[in-house]
Amino acid sequence: CYRLKQKDLYGNIKMSPFVKLEVKYRSKIKLLSNTVFYLLKIRSEIMLKKITILNMQGQTLLVYKTYQSDVTLSVANLHAGLYEVLAESMDGIIERVRVIKQ
Repeated sequence: CYRLKQKDLYGNIKMSPFVKLEVKYRSKIKLLSNTVFYLLKIRSEIMLKKITILNMQGQTLLVYKTYQSDVTLSVANLHAGLYEVLAESMDGIIERVRVIKQ
């Protein structure tokens, strides 16, 4: 919910009524599995520019530049644990998903 505070030139304040804001967003990027062993497979409705894998401390472990909508990355050299995958589209939109490496 949100509302606006309006102030006129004389200093009078008027509050607008509360308005409920509902955002419906459908991710355009899908992981074929949240749990991976050797290969991370990403499928997207849009062209991707860059895939970045981060550990949970925010350190960049892998950056993969691509110009495809479907990407398969080897994650065999990563230790077992939780990672964040940032997928950046050609128009600069970044989506973040978490994956478990076993």
